Amino acid sequence: MEIFTSRSYRHLRAVLDQYARVNQIDFMDAVDCGIRSNLKKGMKALVNFIRTPHVYFAERLWETIKGGISLDDKSLMRILITRSEIDLVEVLKTFQQQYQKPLTKVIDEVTHGGYRHLLITIISTK
Repeated sequence: MEIFTSRSYRHLRAVLDQYARVNQIDFMDAVDCGIRSNLKKGMKALVNFIRTPHVYFAERLWETIKGGISLDDKSLMRILITRSEIDLVEVLKTFQQQYQKPLTKVIDEVTHGGYRHLLITIISTK
């Protein structure tokens, strides 16, 4: 676990690639076979984030908006704000590719008023 918290994402991607070459099994498959419960879920999320952060956040946005009974406003705002200066453009492109709708359209469908305007402004400035 220490390696996941002390190395760069570039280095971790190289480690995951090397693991697959040496062990002839993808790290995610090894996690599926050898780890149970919440640790497995956490490890898979971490590896997905390391490999493709924009895909990870596009999926989190979808789950935040469509994944539950109600909109998870706190998570939605946290993702949009934290990614806005890093890779929000890539996250938005990936979201549209994966879900065949721009995030602005989905936001428009599930929010209203000033909150909708705020979210769309954050997204549109990218």
